[in-house]
Amino acid sequence: MKLKLFTLYLLFFGSILSAQEILKTNKTIDTSVLSNDLMDKMAEETCECVKKLDFSGMPQNQIEMNLGMCILQSISSNKIEVENQLGAFSITSIMTEEFGEKMGLQMLSFCSDFFINNFADEYMNEQYFSELSVELGKIKSIEKKQFNTVNLQMYDGSILKFIWLWDFEGSEILTKNQFKNKWINIIYSTIELYDPEIKKYIPYRVIEGMSFGE
Repeated sequence: MKLKLFTLYLLFFGSILSAQEILKTNKTIDTSVLSNDLMDKMAEETCECVKKLDFSGMPQNQIEMNLGMCILQSISSNKIEVENQLGAFSITSIMTEEFGEKMGLQMLSFCSDFFINNFADEYMNEQYFSELSVELGKIKSIEKKQFNTVNLQMYDGSILKFIWLWDFEGSEILTKNQFKNKWINIIYSTIELYDPEIKKYIPYRVIEGMSFGE
């Protein structure tokens, strides 16, 4: 299962416009000036909002509508802070590609399961696969923390870490312990997640596929 952040932006944008029934687009505002603390706060509030909802059996367009309403609710509850940083704004002026991508990254830090369970399968396309990379090595260990982390030992003895977020082709190599003392190809994408402790975006390698190597 995959998540394309640009498509996520389109989802946010479409959901919010639909929720508000806005038909005219105003001049956009540069949202890059919004602080990470504020974006982090709104992302966490949006995640808390969607976690309270039951999406089982819900049609996709209704899931998107509810997500849009949760984002709107957070923007509204932080209206004074947003205006202090942006000046006067409208929903259509704040919803830029940059804002959508930043919000998506921020939310992944708090509720990645929500996107994996409800949206990930929709965002597989040829452009995505052109962005995948491959590393060959031997799996040294698997750490079970907030995310399962696969430690791959390279030819030179160095270790690369990969996070295991979802099911993928070849996942039985891990689940059935078929990797021991074997060369493994790990196919992966790279995403950036916001770390609120250091207030920076950190790149993570996400496993998208796995196969036996030479």
